[in-house]
Amino acid sequence: MIQGTLEKIEKSEGVGKTGRPYERFVFHVDGKQYSSFDNSLAAKVKVGDFVEIMGEQNGKFFNMKDIRKSDIPQDIVVQKMNPTRSGTPENNQRRICRMNCVSNAIKFHEKVDDCKIEDVLELAQIFYRYVWDGNDGNGQDEEN
Repeated sequence: MIQGTLEKIEKSEGVGKTGRPYERFVFHVDGKQYSSFDNSLAAKVKVGDFVEIMGEQNGKFFNMKDIRKSDIPQDIVVQKMNPTRSGTPENNQRRICRMNCVSNAIKFHEKVDDCKIEDVLELAQIFYRYVWDGNDGNGQDEEN
């Protein structure tokens, strides 16, 4: 079984070697393509759905038997909500906090002549320790 997000459905029509007309449907799922001549499959799903494709590999071709809308597995939901390297909400919060601290340090130092990047980063680190660790510079972590 193949799972993924349905990105596109393409329909093409033609005439086979025997002279019979056909319709071919190509389902684009997470950057890969799966096709079928069964026109009932396209009616089961729509673009944007998380789908399951059932079928079997036959040499270099995948014989698609069925497609259906499915619930998104929890691990995929977590990955999409937390697209960072480690994927934890705390690391996302820390990154946002660091970006804000750097931004504020830059704004502060824009008013200072002859400012060096090291000064900006040092101030950003002080802001970060104060905000994230509750440390006001006296070496002690503060309680709420």
